[in-house]
Amino acid sequence: MGYKHPITPPLPSGVRLRWQGVIDFGELYRFMKWWLQDNGYCDDDGFTEDSKCMETKYVERRFQGGTKNIEIDWKTYRDVGHFRHNIGVTILILGMRDEETELRGVKRKLDRGDFDIRMDANVETEFNEAFEKHWFSKFYYRFFMKGRLSMHKRNAYINFYRFHNAIKDYIQNQRY
Repeated sequence: MGYKHPITPPLPSGVRLRWQGVIDFGELYRFMKWWLQDNGYCDDDGFTEDSKCMETKYVERRFQGGTKNIEIDWKTYRDVGHFRHNIGVTILILGMRDEETELRGVKRKLDRGDFDIRMDANVETEFNEAFEKHWFSKFYYRFFMKGRLSMHKRNAYINFYRFHNAIKDYIQNQRY
């Protein structure tokens, strides 16, 4: 679209959640996808507004002994007027293996491993450095768009950290 105004540090560093232990990864994956659907970042099938799949990368490497490494990249966005709120998610799971656990008398298959989730967010505009060369464009940006941009950056920041905290709460409240 245009120029990206960062809200968090860009990937590969980004904002990081790390979890070592047992969790139902399929449920965590669905929870994250449902949160993005509920907040307008993708539709029910996992596609963004222009019919691009939000999952840009899925790599699964299997090793002897039943362990596997998984890497998943999501790029999703929500258009708000002339602005686009972007969220990028990278999920890296190292040494994941299936583990059977008994929970309230019922056996469940869970996943044990080292889970690393990195996320970033930015607001993208149609306005870039070339836009500021003309005197009227400079005037328009300085007096009208600058305030709107700061408002959109604030809203994207709030949505991003709501997503981050929802994932963190989901992971912390899982008891297996």
